[in-house]
Amino acid sequence: DVDQKVMKFKDIIKIPAARASIGIFMTSCGIESICLVWGSSFLVEAKGLSADDAAGLITLYFLGLALGRFVSGLFANRFSSKQLIIAGEIILFAAVVLLFIPYGTATTVAGMFLIGFGNGPVFPNMTHLTPITFGKEVSQSIIGTQMAMAYVSILLLPIGFGQLAQHLGMELFSVVQAILFVATVICTFMMFRSVKK
Repeated sequence: DVDQKVMKFKDIIKIPAARASIGIFMTSCGIESICLVWGSSFLVEAKGLSADDAAGLITLYFLGLALGRFVSGLFANRFSSKQLIIAGEIILFAAVVLLFIPYGTATTVAGMFLIGFGNGPVFPNMTHLTPITFGKEVSQSIIGTQMAMAYVSILLLPIGFGQLAQHLGMELFSVVQAILFVATVICTFMMFRSVKK
């Protein structure tokens, strides 16, 4: 057993790689939570689907998320966590592009499925990387901080998005998902660069 060293939040955020990892948790969980809360409304208000169709089709997002985590687990012995995170983000890029295509239900639904599928590997593999990246002795403190900030994101980002969408329209969904995706990629790059240094 490894003796755990308790780190304060102010000490954790002084570590560049830790800040970046917290950013990944916050942005990727933001993508998930906004999809969860507002995905059906986006399909109805921005894409013109009926409420019944939207409610049925949004289940494909949940299927994608579950499948992404399942497939990530299957390939965990063949690929590193870093490779699985990067693969997930490549799939997320395709998903975001599909959301911006103005015509066709199929492309939108595929985009929603791929948001779940691409984002699925990020959370578990980031958690798995933490003790490897920062050391087992401080991993509990850092994981605790990552989880806390992820839940802050899950709580606040859908509320913030809802307020913006009231004024700017549900078309904002695609834009916000794109912004969060770009932020996730930037944080991922910063974390891996800091770890390499």
